[in-house]
Amino acid sequence: MGRRVGVYAMYKGDDFIDLGTLSELAKKHQIKRSTLESHSTKQYRQRHKDGMILIRIGDEQNDI
Repeated sequence: MGRRVGVYAMYKGDDFIDLGTLSELAKKHQIKRSTLESHSTKQYRQRHKDGMILIRIGDEQNDI
């Protein structure tokens, strides 16, 4: 599977944190890109609603 390119919104619970590509967010927040990728999956969002999640902007498959 290739890397997904796009813009993501980062949230902690219901609070908006930041907006950017996975690479930008990883560098800015000193978090591994692979960690951010896992936080953008539907399965992760369903289990961790109060944790840090990423929503891909313009991705119709973000529905929880």
